[in-house]
Amino acid sequence: MAAVVLLLLLLGLAVFLVSCGRTPPSPPATTEPANVIGVSGAWALHPMMVLWAEEYRKLHPKVQVGLWATGSGRGITEALGGIVEIAMVSRGISPDEEKRGAFWMPVVRDAVVVVANARNPVATELASQGLTREQCAALWLEAKDVTWGSLVSRPEMRQKVHV
Repeated sequence: MAAVVLLLLLLGLAVFLVSCGRTPPSPPATTEPANVIGVSGAWALHPMMVLWAEEYRKLHPKVQVGLWATGSGRGITEALGGIVEIAMVSRGISPDEEKRGAFWMPVVRDAVVVVANARNPVATELASQGLTREQCAALWLEAKDVTWGSLVSRPEMRQKVHV
């Protein structure tokens, strides 16, 4: 029994001495990103992100981009929680989110498109002259009572706009 123990000790010492002076192998260097990149967040950014993901996959075919339109709040929550790598956010980043490591990078500009029914009594005027920034603010931000006539300089049109 003592001979077996002595043999095991000598074998262990031999392995130790042989490995001394050698450096462990390094992981292979790669410029290829992780296999999956998760992106979650704002519906408004989703169409652009779909295009960007397709272009990215052309450059990195081994990478999968998981893309979910979940809303800004959930997107940033998932990014800060480590569930996804990128959050699509169509609002400002709060100071609390910044403290937790969030930072923003503008990538697109949002737009609002006004749609009116073709049977609207002032549809022709709306199509030709559009609405001013002030008129849009009165309708959607300030929730003022506005008539169709006031939007197109036809005071006789007293029908209220229903947003």
